[in-house]
Amino acid sequence: WWPIVSNLLEGKGYVQCLPEYFPFCGPTNQATAMHEPLPVLLFALTALIAGRSLLTAAIVELLLNLSVVLAVFFLARECAGRRAAFVAALLWAIYLPAIKLIPQVSGELTAALAVAVGMFLFLRARRLARTRDWLAAGVIVGLAILARSALLVMAVALAGGLALEWLKSRRARAVSPALTLRPFLIFCVAVALTLLPWFVRNYLVFGR
Repeated sequence: WWPIVSNLLEGKGYVQCLPEYFPFCGPTNQATAMHEPLPVLLFALTALIAGRSLLTAAIVELLLNLSVVLAVFFLARECAGRRAAFVAALLWAIYLPAIKLIPQVSGELTAALAVAVGMFLFLRARRLARTRDWLAAGVIVGLAILARSALLVMAVALAGGLALEWLKSRRARAVSPALTLRPFLIFCVAVALTLLPWFVRNYLVFGR
């Protein structure tokens, strides 16, 4: 992650391709999408403001992990109440794999924060049925994917659940089909628009 950050700050672009992972890489072929853009841009901004200090990067990681503790608290409270929220937040606070990530420059804690916030907003959107909550949930889930592309699976699962809910209500004729299809459409469009700049960049660079 850090070499891409350095190359960005030096005006070389989003480059740093490792032949160990991608055999076609070489001295004249360093364009990459091997690391997702959100953590890279976050650490590039940090380095631009505070200098290229790995200690500063570790402080940012620490702040991200503390933010995950808060996000897990609100997510668990939305699901199961205040007592469960305290237990969940405590479990994350002492979760060793996350603590070990703090000295590193990586995308895992950024992705963890986006996942927790995205799931909280998704659950709140289902409870309150407000357009702005569905938009916010879609954008944050999109940002989670831009931190860890494997989280695209989460977006597909959530959208699939909304689609199934729509089909169920349509068969039962309990509510207007348009009313229950609306959250699915808003969520999917918000995720897609959030990912669009990265898709466009990769198409321009790699032709796919």
